[in-house]
Amino acid sequence: MIAKAHLLRFDPTKPIPDMQPLRDIKEEYRDWPRAELLSDERLVDPCDYGVRGHSFYSKTRDSDVDKEPIPGVDPRAFLRLTVVHMYLAANELFRDDPMLNEIFGGPVEVFIAEGIRARRLQQYLHDEIAPRRLRREHPNWSEEQIMAGRHSVFPAPRPGQPTPHMTGGGSDAKPMYLGTDREVDMGFIPGREYSPLALLDYHEGYRPVEGLPVSTVARDHRRAFFWTMLEVGFGANPTEFWHYNYGDQMWAWFMAEFFPLEFSVDLPPLAIYDEVDAGFNPPAPDAHD
Repeated sequence: MIAKAHLLRFDPTKPIPDMQPLRDIKEEYRDWPRAELLSDERLVDPCDYGVRGHSFYSKTRDSDVDKEPIPGVDPRAFLRLTVVHMYLAANELFRDDPMLNEIFGGPVEVFIAEGIRARRLQQYLHDEIAPRRLRREHPNWSEEQIMAGRHSVFPAPRPGQPTPHMTGGGSDAKPMYLGTDREVDMGFIPGREYSPLALLDYHEGYRPVEGLPVSTVARDHRRAFFWTMLEVGFGANPTEFWHYNYGDQMWAWFMAEFFPLEFSVDLPPLAIYDEVDAGFNPPAPDAHD
């Protein structure tokens, strides 16, 4: 029996809707309108505010095709100040709400696994890392298919269309048990970032895949995490259950599509964050091979 919540204004046990319709039109976010005056809000290190995290590519990655840290990547997962305050609000719910505590089996907190990315790093991931991941995930694909699929793994930067991570509004997040290094079971196999398990709604069972069992435990955890993050203002990425964002074009697109009754065609949500030059200096592609 789930305990009655005392903080929540939403039902964290509600199913995540079928996200396939959003996945089918996800590319639309790159053309979503931005505010005429974009925010110049500063970047901060979440750790300075009590939110744990680090930059993913600054660390050794046991499950990745390139396991070693990428030189020049700052270990701090910088985010916009507003985004960090939203994570603090989420952590208060994850820590204190009895319904969430019962779903997760104890109090949890968010760990930021990736924050801002410099343009050069995003380009390097698109050009070099994405093909390697796709070759591992799809060994029978042709080189033409590999090159065509890079964008779905790491979209390339475009003028006036920064990717979410380039704005300081996009982040990768995972729930961990409070004060520990123990991750909550989200029904994912490390190293399978581009398998159906990564899809936000996979464990709802809408489209199960042979060999990738649907987990009711992971389903309940993903539901609680998803609805809590939306409650504090984040948008989600329908293809990656770990990606949440605020203020960028994907966030504005998601809000308009997921909450259509709250916005009119004439007054859609607008992106407010532009690309930030964070000053990182990842290696040129041929320097890391």
